[in-house]
Amino acid sequence: MRLIIALMLLMGVSFSTTAVPADTTVDERKPLEMKMMEDKKVQLIYKANPNGLLHVKIYDENNVLMIRDRIAVKNPFTKMYDFSHVAPGKYILALHDAKGEVERLEIDVDKPSFDKKVYTKVQKIAPNKFKLLVNALYPSDITVYIYDKGKLVYEDREPNAKGLHKINTLDLVNNWDDIEFRVSTKEGFSKFISAAD
Repeated sequence: MRLIIALMLLMGVSFSTTAVPADTTVDERKPLEMKMMEDKKVQLIYKANPNGLLHVKIYDENNVLMIRDRIAVKNPFTKMYDFSHVAPGKYILALHDAKGEVERLEIDVDKPSFDKKVYTKVQKIAPNKFKLLVNALYPSDITVYIYDKGKLVYEDREPNAKGLHKINTLDLVNNWDDIEFRVSTKEGFSKFISAAD
């Protein structure tokens, strides 16, 4: 089901027609441009008037056809393909016309970076109580460590969680400035945070 949803999102491409000046001598030599954009998107720019139907085919790393997009336009166009919702791996985006394959682009979709996908906050709510909030965009094994003067005093692990919301009590805490919290995930995210007064 996730694959079907990812494929539907991948096909939720943007499509636009662009005006090109009448003198297209440079564009006739290379009428096509495919380039990687930010956020795992590929932009297809066709600078000339297509001669007939065009097909964009997207293959996975096993060379299995995932998507076939039929383009029937008579003017130059730009189209965006979004790979941010597909599983990590290698993909091939190939443009075909009536004569065969015109150009292809290999796309390497990495695993999501957890540095920007995990939000953490610690708040002191009483002299010896704290509230810990962790929100992750993707499920992961989340581990919380608490250090007092650099010495580990508490450890808790939540398997396959998208977040935590805990209120805990730390006994024998004399100075909150000596307390440090560290939140980490199995994907490599790790962050030290301190309790806010």
